Amino acid sequence: MSYYQYNGTVLDDVKGTFMSQDKRLSYLTIVVNGSIITGKRYEFVNWLDEQIEDLNPNPKKYRMGLTGFDAMARDGVDATQEQIEQVDAFSVPVALLLLGYMVGSWRLLLVGMFNMGASILTGFAIMATLLLHAGLPRPESASAQLMQVMSMSLSIDYVLFLCRRFRDEIKVGNNTKVAIYRSLLHAGHVVMMSGITIVVVFLGFTFLPSRTVIMDGTACKFL
Repeated sequence: MSYYQYNGTVLDDVKGTFMSQDKRLSYLTIVVNGSIITGKRYEFVNWLDEQIEDLNPNPKKYRMGLTGFDAMARDGVDATQEQIEQVDAFSVPVALLLLGYMVGSWRLLLVGMFNMGASILTGFAIMATLLLHAGLPRPESASAQLMQVMSMSLSIDYVLFLCRRFRDEIKVGNNTKVAIYRSLLHAGHVVMMSGITIVVVFLGFTFLPSRTVIMDGTACKFL
């Protein structure tokens, strides 16, 4: 809907609502079906941005842009992803350094890094399988970032529990098999109960009346 759409029609009187009083500003209203997947609407917003850049005859003289819920939400998601990437670039190396210092072994640190990578890949593989074959709705782009952050934080936390206990058992003179058994018996019990608690919490997300929250809970359950 726009000024030019109603100009010269039976709704000619309505056209003034799309023009400012000083005749220097006009806007077009584009209605998008709210049932369309959010990611598709963001793609449409990106496409409109590109079209506006091409249609502007004189960017120095005319200013053209997008506004509205989807445009602002898209910008918010992009800003969130950028911030998460910046935080990860700083926090992950620091976390790995602290983990290496606490476990006191570069080999155990490699085990932790392998576990982190395997956890992230497994979580994404399960979600991809469910999306392709179980008919789940497509999650928001921020859900992938949430999965990555949760997986890294939980992996580092649990690896610290287990590897630190393993190192302490070795220090008191236990052989490798006994150290592994006692680590799994004590620290492993804590990790298991913590994991069950987190799964139950995220399972509760799936009963909330919000598709975004439901998909976030579903994604984080498999970490």
